[in-house]
Amino acid sequence: MKFWSFLIFSTLMIAAALPLFADENSVEVQSNLFEVRAMLFDVAEKIGGTIPDQKADVVFVPSSTHEANDLLLEALTTVLTNAGHTVLLDESSSAGSQDDTEFIKPVGDYSIVFNLKEVGLAYPNAGRKFGLWRQWVDRDLFVSVHARVIDASSSVVLLDKLITNSKYDRIAANDFDTIESSAYSFTNGDVSESGMRRVFEQVVVISALSGMVAAYFANTGSQ
Repeated sequence: MKFWSFLIFSTLMIAAALPLFADENSVEVQSNLFEVRAMLFDVAEKIGGTIPDQKADVVFVPSSTHEANDLLLEALTTVLTNAGHTVLLDESSSAGSQDDTEFIKPVGDYSIVFNLKEVGLAYPNAGRKFGLWRQWVDRDLFVSVHARVIDASSSVVLLDKLITNSKYDRIAANDFDTIESSAYSFTNGDVSESGMRRVFEQVVVISALSGMVAAYFANTGSQ
């Protein structure tokens, strides 16, 4: 009889504890990589919007070797080709130390010189229920691109600007693992809290449950 009483008691304890671990108001969120792509697409639209509407040959000139250059090139290519332009890539600017490699510099009607300065991710804050169980994590994504658009025929600078974009949102704890990936360094990161706090959570939970079980046996044994 005591066994069945203990089993029922344990089940009730677990059922009562489950809401503490559940996340409230969980909504569908997009991955870090998806959000960075979207922000770079917005940047590309601002850059591409300076090119006149008539069809033209546009040369991309990357002035840095950022790991996310391929994502920005993808965004720029999509924006400009959708507008009817032809895109060309000047690879000579990013040849590095490959002195034996010859590149033919493409000639176009316009050139877009860009420096992808920063793509960053931070998790600046985390919320907890009763100070223990993680409920949500704040996410801060940001990109920064310096772009210069030049009319090749007149050498007129149509754009010379540092363009930034950011997204700050809140991620439910049970969605956290789904937003990260190892594709780039900026698609995963650490939450701003110490590892000792996570250990503390586990100790408190185990101690609390152990204390409840011990109290149950003490009460049933005295009857």
